[in-house]
Amino acid sequence: HSNQLQSWLASKGDGRFRLKIAINKLVEEYDYILIDTQGAKGNLQDAAVLAADILISPMPPEMAVIKELERGTLSMLSDLQSYKNMGINVPSLFGVIYKVDRTKDAKQFIEYLNNPTKDKFYTMLNMQIPQAVTFKEATSQQIPVTKFMNGTKKKQSKAQNSAIAISELILEIGML
Repeated sequence: HSNQLQSWLASKGDGRFRLKIAINKLVEEYDYILIDTQGAKGNLQDAAVLAADILISPMPPEMAVIKELERGTLSMLSDLQSYKNMGINVPSLFGVIYKVDRTKDAKQFIEYLNNPTKDKFYTMLNMQIPQAVTFKEATSQQIPVTKFMNGTKKKQSKAQNSAIAISELILEIGML
């Protein structure tokens, strides 16, 4: 269905702005409206970007994902910058590092992501979400990670730390 929507948006002269028009009709009814797309280039992604006030991208410290981010999302944002000359808002992208473990690789990727250059169209948020089995287990059991407890103090602590990290993310986003 995504391909049909991509084609439909491409066939409309105002396709990139249709989502913004639809969201503007709902904005008074919601505190937040989240739009989740795959991190690729396409008409649907362009429409989602142009409809957004801010962009948030989860970024695991993995080279393949970082390269795809640069090829896809950051390339798309670069292409959309010309809309600013027409008075159209192109929102800022904020990165959230998640699945953080204690490896040397993870540390290097985090340093890379936090290294500001003029070619990067994103800002890294301060908080990081640790790698935790808790997320997978809670999802498998179809319960919120904040309520996931497996009886052991170690797992409770990980679940609580994950819940705290997510709460901090929500607070940090609210301050943007």
